[in-house]
Amino acid sequence: MKKLLSLVALMGLLSFVGCGGDDEQAAGSSTIQGNILSYDTDALAGVVVTYPQTVVHPAPITVSLQGTSFSAQTQGDGIFVHQGIPPGNYVMVFSLGGRQLGSYQITVAADVIIVLHNLVIGRTGAVSVSATTITPRATAPTGASIEGVWHGNVQGDGITGNGEIFFTFNGDGTFTAQAADGGGHGTYSVSGNTVSGTILGGPGDVNTQFSGHFTTTAMHLSYSAPRTGGGTDTGIVDLTKK
Repeated sequence: MKKLLSLVALMGLLSFVGCGGDDEQAAGSSTIQGNILSYDTDALAGVVVTYPQTVVHPAPITVSLQGTSFSAQTQGDGIFVHQGIPPGNYVMVFSLGGRQLGSYQITVAADVIIVLHNLVIGRTGAVSVSATTITPRATAPTGASIEGVWHGNVQGDGITGNGEIFFTFNGDGTFTAQAADGGGHGTYSVSGNTVSGTILGGPGDVNTQFSGHFTTTAMHLSYSAPRTGGGTDTGIVDLTKK
């Protein structure tokens, strides 16, 4: 849980390392997120790599949308996130070190969050998904306020257990966060139904950036934090208002 406080003192699924869109999503755009459970590649002589990793591979898996600038990379838990995706039909391409591992076709509707659970990339390039969850993307009605106490769970790199967390957003642009083994604080800003902010400090004096959207009752955040020793920890936080 100490990794959680890199993002609270800081969100299973999901890594927003790189993306062709902005952190704040345009109206009508959607989110694709998922986790790669394992892959089998000739480059590793048929070795099946599972997450958490059983062998060291040369680079994270790149997840791109063919014919677009959208590109994300998985981290140690195999999690990836694409935000700001316009509606349409896409081919998701999975590659490692410049070599394509597989591809997967997906249809994206407007204003939804698509979660692809436990992707398995076979040796022939076929990609299977254990389940797909599609939920409406949060849209804040007039008068929706972020102020108050929010409760939910963190899912991402280095998170163990259920990742339970509480956020209290104050009216002055500050907030506090409380997890099982400690708490933290930070600052935030709101524009329409989107929120972005920074968790100040934490182990190694690392600041964590987050962004997302909210309604009167629900909030969905993505976070990114430098990892001690190099790399980036990423994931998501899903919250409901108390």
